[in-house]
Amino acid sequence: MRKFWIILCQFFVLAVNAQETFIGGTVHYMFQFPFGDIADHYSPNSNVGLNLNIKLANNFTFGAEGQFLFSGRYKNEKVLGDMITSGGFVIGEGNNIEMIELEGRGAHFFMEAGKIFPLNNINKNSGLHIKAGLGYCFYSAYNNANVKSITQLQGEYLNGYNQYESGLTVNGFFGYTLYSKNKLINGSIGLQIIYASTKFQGALDYATGLVPDQSSRTSLFVGPKLGITVVLMRFMKADPKSDGYFYN
Repeated sequence: MRKFWIILCQFFVLAVNAQETFIGGTVHYMFQFPFGDIADHYSPNSNVGLNLNIKLANNFTFGAEGQFLFSGRYKNEKVLGDMITSGGFVIGEGNNIEMIELEGRGAHFFMEAGKIFPLNNINKNSGLHIKAGLGYCFYSAYNNANVKSITQLQGEYLNGYNQYESGLTVNGFFGYTLYSKNKLINGSIGLQIIYASTKFQGALDYATGLVPDQSSRTSLFVGPKLGITVVLMRFMKADPKSDGYFYN
């Protein structure tokens, strides 16, 4: 009987302190505030995305993430040039009046690495999470008007007014990541900071008829980020002194 309790206690210690390797997929939402050059054009907006990630037994994390930016007003209607009347609308085919609403849209794609720092010995797979990433981004002005009735925005002309810019992006995340013992509740919450250095990519700015400024623009997006993780695979190290793993 005594041996039984000793074995049970040893099992409990291993279960409590076990650090595992997780492979998962995370869906996130972020409400972000723009700063820098892009704040002249973009209002606060939403960011949703998907991250494919791995957490190693030593709590280092690696992932690949894609983000889509939407639902933020594009402030500068001058991008449409003389197309906009003094009343703030566009006259389309058949003298139809088309109201223009511009939305700032974009995307980020990056690879990231980080580490989780446990706050206690009860669950060493969770804790403060610091990570950073490097990747590519693009932004543009999206026109949700019925372009089929606006001759000025049909075909290749549309791309001349979208203020498309792209470049490198660097991001950092500071928050808390949870991998629960029952595997049912997993996710993260924290603050994400995204830095971007972009250039306009169009050969001609149709609004002005001039070659656009090709100098680099620096921008920041900052905001709270909430992610829900689905664990796809889990590997547990059975004995801290062993190299053997088993799949769970």
